[in-house]
Amino acid sequence: MNNHQNAIFHQITNFLKTPLALLGVDLKNFQFNKICHFANHPYLCKGLIYFYNYKRIHSTIGYLTPAGKMAELKKVA
Repeated sequence: MNNHQNAIFHQITNFLKTPLALLGVDLKNFQFNKICHFANHPYLCKGLIYFYNYKRIHSTIGYLTPAGKMAELKKVA
């Protein structure tokens, strides 16, 4: 694991600490590093891009997905 991957790994673990603590899961005893392989990085990025563009609603664009807003704008034009 290089320094860039190591930094991303620590960001992920810091992000997951609070929700997992609420569920009673301790990351110190959990072998997350063996499960999260960075060979899947392009696949994970593709999934996140899909989620943010097609599933997640955004308050700044009227609680629509970006894809939905683009479709709405194309109808008007």
